[in-house]
Amino acid sequence: MKSMQFSTHVNKNSMVQLQLSPEFSDKEVDLVIVIQKKPNHAKTDWQRFIDNTYGCLADDNLVRPEQLPIEERLELL
Repeated sequence: MKSMQFSTHVNKNSMVQLQLSPEFSDKEVDLVIVIQKKPNHAKTDWQRFIDNTYGCLADDNLVRPEQLPIEERLELL
């Protein structure tokens, strides 16, 4: 038995095209299909980014220097 995993697109007619490797050509095979919806990638990618970066600067000794005085500028016409 050989296990393969594919990600594919289901077209508007609810059809999927599956192409197997040549080792299966002209042979009897049993197929087991498991369908699982993919999660919303935008949310997943964002959540993964937050999970990977949250607290990454917690141990750094970051210090904010005092703010410089506001410059006096010429008045615009």
